[in-house]
Amino acid sequence: MRPRSDIVVLTRFLAVLPLVVGLVARAEEPQAAPASQPSLNEYTIHVMPQSHMDPVWRWRLYEGYDLVHDTFAQAIRFVDERESFIFNQSSAWMFELIERTDPELFAKIDKAVRAGRWCVVGGSWVEADQNLTGGEAMVRQYLYGQRYFRDKFGVQATVGWNVDSFGHAWSLPQIMRKSGIDSNVITRCGPGKIIYTWQGPDGSGVTCVDVRALINIAGKAFKGIKSPAQIFGMAPRLRQVLDEIGLKHLCAATVVGDHGGGPTRQELGILDAVGQMKNMPKVVIDRADRAFKAMTESAGELPVYRDQQNYTYEGCYSSQMEVKRRNRMDEQWLATAEKACALAGVFASAEYPAEALRQAWRHVLFNQFHDILPGSSIRRVYEDVDVTYDQAEAALQDITESALSGLTRALATKGEGQALVVYNPLSWKRSDLAWVILDYQTVPTTVRVRDAEGRVVAGQVVSHMKIYESFERCKIVFVARDVPPVGARVYWLEALSKSGRSMRALDDFSVPITEELYKAYREKGTYWRESPPAKAAEGATLRADKAGLESDLYRVTLDEKTGHVTGLVEKRSDRQLVPEGQAGNRLELIAEGGGSDAWELRLTDNVVVLDAPTDVKVVANGPVQAVVQVSYARGGSIFEQRIALYDGIDRIDMTNQTEWRERQTALKVRWPVAVAAKEATWEIPYAWIRKPVGRQEVPAQRWLDLSDERYGLSMLNDGRYGHDTKDGTIGITLLRSTTSPDPVADVGQHAVTYSLWPHAGGLDPAQTVRRAAELNAPLMTRAVEAREGERTSISLLEVDAAGAIVSACKRAYDGKGWVIRVWETSGKAMPVTVTFCRAIKTAQETNLLEDRVGAAVTSGAALTFKLAPHEIKTFRVEL
Repeated sequence: MRPRSDIVVLTRFLAVLPLVVGLVARAEEPQAAPASQPSLNEYTIHVMPQSHMDPVWRWRLYEGYDLVHDTFAQAIRFVDERESFIFNQSSAWMFELIERTDPELFAKIDKAVRAGRWCVVGGSWVEADQNLTGGEAMVRQYLYGQRYFRDKFGVQATVGWNVDSFGHAWSLPQIMRKSGIDSNVITRCGPGKIIYTWQGPDGSGVTCVDVRALINIAGKAFKGIKSPAQIFGMAPRLRQVLDEIGLKHLCAATVVGDHGGGPTRQELGILDAVGQMKNMPKVVIDRADRAFKAMTESAGELPVYRDQQNYTYEGCYSSQMEVKRRNRMDEQWLATAEKACALAGVFASAEYPAEALRQAWRHVLFNQFHDILPGSSIRRVYEDVDVTYDQAEAALQDITESALSGLTRALATKGEGQALVVYNPLSWKRSDLAWVILDYQTVPTTVRVRDAEGRVVAGQVVSHMKIYESFERCKIVFVARDVPPVGARVYWLEALSKSGRSMRALDDFSVPITEELYKAYREKGTYWRESPPAKAAEGATLRADKAGLESDLYRVTLDEKTGHVTGLVEKRSDRQLVPEGQAGNRLELIAEGGGSDAWELRLTDNVVVLDAPTDVKVVANGPVQAVVQVSYARGGSIFEQRIALYDGIDRIDMTNQTEWRERQTALKVRWPVAVAAKEATWEIPYAWIRKPVGRQEVPAQRWLDLSDERYGLSMLNDGRYGHDTKDGTIGITLLRSTTSPDPVADVGQHAVTYSLWPHAGGLDPAQTVRRAAELNAPLMTRAVEAREGERTSISLLEVDAAGAIVSACKRAYDGKGWVIRVWETSGKAMPVTVTFCRAIKTAQETNLLEDRVGAAVTSGAALTFKLAPHEIKTFRVEL
């Protein structure tokens, strides 16, 4: 069970520490301090009144609204009553709530902030989880939080406030510094130092204060004290504490937390009394920014810590998988929609829906709160969360369709066959799967797709359904070649009947974008029928049977008795990637011991390997994809594993769909890897980190890699986070059935796609990042009417460096120009040129808040700059 009371205990201990000091000081008044030691009155304790509030946890959102309102109202009463009172509070979302619901109270808060009596801290929209939140979403936490504070109060936070997050990704110092944050408060997973410089992989650093480290030192000194009477005579211990801390300025917070409250009248009274005592530290009620500045100056030169600050509550990497899936999907969807809107704005003069996108972002950012995204709240919270996601996704559906409609009008689509426009939201040219649904009189026997240069690729009907007993609705897949970066390209699809007659599409069916982004899910009990796998054409290299699959790149061997992969050969190097005698794509049911809650991962050695399939069948047999499905059943749960190879695509996709009915059990998929890797590398928000392999469950984002100097495999995913690398394998936790605080967590239907991407040589993170992005950002296809035009492809920009990715392209926050964000993915310094579709009128480099930090070098349509290893750069351009 998560010890949630620790935040209250820690901060209350700090709040009464001045009283302890005062009593000891009064007891030792007759004795002067040794000349070598400073007098107690040379110390200052800066008390920062604040309130840690969870808008949800063991309560629902409507109750969170009340606790925020009541806490803020009480703080304003103290501001009015006490001249010395100052309040400190994080989370722009809370202020926006008060602005909407109680304008009178909001006006009083505004006045207090402008008078310096209320200090905004944190700078983010909510106190988000700092491992599972994606890189661009973490940037938006600060962009929307800091911009809100600036717009409403004329100030922004300088102190990060992450007192309850379950660990901290190594990339955060750069994101915080470029968002105006120069110091950071934590209570979990620090290196054991009270104050230090936390330096990210790019070299950016923030001053970090670990409240728990301070408490640990004080706690050891005062261990065993159970009553105030025992405090007298404790001077030696107090001296020991002060000597060990070595700071003349200390920060302390006072709080009634989790469910709101802030400081109590009793605590404020104690502080008043302590302030009047002689021969004791000064006690100052203070602003967090001022207090941390004093503490930092008192500390002098700080030790430097260069690493992530993890781990705690490993179970939260894999609890409540549906919220994690929707978070990943919506993070990607938001970035995809923004780029589509930018493309439509530049090429079709479409209006940019800034406010609708901003509100959708805020919905998703709220759901990244550190008791929502980690999966540590009660069942009813996730019912409310689903409503919030529904609101964001409904808006994004309209926004994206409108943008795609706008950009298709900028293209020439007249030609033979059904015109298709394929949109690529990523910043490099790519060839990948494209899907479309078209209606025909009967199911076509042959499908061909042609581009403007006359190149022809095969298409494949993967499923179909009879409509009105008169025509067939067909799902068709093909490989769209060379779709330009942040751009679109026209293709023409020709369907042929069994007799070779050309068939005209009767209509196209608009597929909701959620289905495009989440293809792992397969409807059951509907009228969709999978097209029976055809016999592979003579000489075709893409084929499947129950014994395995083969393409021009890979050969996969299956054991029909177990359903496991017993061989995987990369054909170009003739390298076997599954160690001899081992099995890949193996599903394991692992019992959890010692109770089963969302926070703690207590996997036991009680492991059941699913090795008796109820069915092994070929689902597709080319010419675009070859797919084999293996099904299992155990108890009330049903498991389906699909393995897919494609024509000319170098990743191996595996889809797991599960009807989950287990309790106190984890479901893992495990892949043995035939490389001698001593370290694992995985993605974190806007960076990656490398650590020794082992059993430790780590919060990987879109990929994890095991490589030696000669070869490696990257495991990609579209919505799972908990990974391990024990015993030369890659394990992904697909599901957990915890019983607290939600007794039916994750019961129901789930699906996820994970992919293997083998690569020769050691890890090249830049290429792995690209492959993972392609899995998470599929091409989008729209059937369109034929129209005249000048161009058959459009592209907003092009990047010349393989290690540089344009991760965001959007209208600037203030509406003036376009903002692009570029991050370095290889860990190497490099020059970069971004070439736009038209000449640049003006350009400037900005921070993550879109404030100018310097000039940008341009020539015509080209923007040139240098990226340091792991650096994030942001530019504002006018075209």
